[in-house]
Amino acid sequence: MSGANNANKRQTMEVMDEAVARALSDNLAPLKRTVEDLQRAFADLVAQCDSNRGSAALPAMLRAQSSAASLAAGLGVLSSFVAMTLRPGDRAATAAAPALGNGVGAPALMLLLMAAGSLANRRHGVRPS
Repeated sequence: MSGANNANKRQTMEVMDEAVARALSDNLAPLKRTVEDLQRAFADLVAQCDSNRGSAALPAMLRAQSSAASLAAGLGVLSSFVAMTLRPGDRAATAAAPALGNGVGAPALMLLLMAAGSLANRRHGVRPS
């Protein structure tokens, strides 16, 4: 009985590791686009700061700030997701704090569910539409 229980735990951890890896790889492209947006916005900000009109820098500054916030939020969700899935003993405490505090719990849970669904579909040969 104990051997079967250990095998089941190992299989569960393998599935969780695959789901985490899939979620991370699925989210690299959107994060890369956000980084590129941030780089463009920062380049525009530098160009506007070199002009004679300081007020012209405001739109570029707001774009850079927005891109930076988006990047920080995306990385925050992914890091919370990885932390929750790879530390099974602390899942309840880790999941409760973000959900009550800064709202990261719900997006991390959505990522987990999407990754698990994607993994299940791949195992059953279902291709995304």
